Amino acid sequence: MPGRQGYTALVPGQNRCGGSTPPHTAATGPGRTGTKVAVPNEADLARLLGVRFRDPKRLTEALTHRSYLHDHPGTPGEANERLEFLGDAVLTLVVAEMLCARFPLAPEGELTALRALLVSTAALADVAEGLGLDRFIRASGGEGSLAGRGRPRMLAGTVEAIVAAVHLDGGIRAARSLATRLLRPRIEVAAHELHTANVKGRLQEHVQAQSGETPRYVIVRRDGPVHAERFLVEVRATDRVLGAGEGTGKRAAEQAAARDALARLTCQGAPTPGDPPPQ
Repeated sequence: MPGRQGYTALVPGQNRCGGSTPPHTAATGPGRTGTKVAVPNEADLARLLGVRFRDPKRLTEALTHRSYLHDHPGTPGEANERLEFLGDAVLTLVVAEMLCARFPLAPEGELTALRALLVSTAALADVAEGLGLDRFIRASGGEGSLAGRGRPRMLAGTVEAIVAAVHLDGGIRAARSLATRLLRPRIEVAAHELHTANVKGRLQEHVQAQSGETPRYVIVRRDGPVHAERFLVEVRATDRVLGAGEGTGKRAAEQAAARDALARLTCQGAPTPGDPPPQ
């Protein structure tokens, strides 16, 4: 983030004093005595992210899963759960800003659904995979392998925590810069997924898993010429209105209603299909 006093991009291979940064090394194992291989450390991650922390302890906290502190009692610092909470809010704000700028004519319901896709567990875990973030996370022996269905949630939470750490260390502009670099390339892909995915099927799967009910679509209003008739549709489960949508043609309106319902359920904190269950 050039130009921000005290919070600039690190040049790879250079430390804060301008000298070279020696790689963190370790032996490769039995039979390879004396052979050294580079092991990534937090300075490597800071360079990968393109940021420099005034207080490096913030990054350490962002990378610390609660299981690590449980296995290492007395370790200074805290787990990253509070940073995850803050990072979620920062990402929500930044993504909303990006989407409003990129799609100035999109309705609120579509923007909400698109934002939910971009900050979902699956999307943020994919960002973490691209960074190789699993190499840096501090977790217990059992969690450290980052295997199984808990892996996406841990990776996504760490991305949120890192964004929060940057925000606390360098301010909202620094956090916005990082979040934009990480997520902007994914906006077009997410928009394509939103418009091509079987949203009605996803909604039905979600509602049936939560309550055993099957959503139904009710036409609330229809107007316009026969060749371009517009519909306003609500999707309901029993007596609850889950969402509403409008479109040219009944099918388009139903899909818009399903997207709205999924977005509302996501905002309420209910897991959506594709997210792993809470650990």
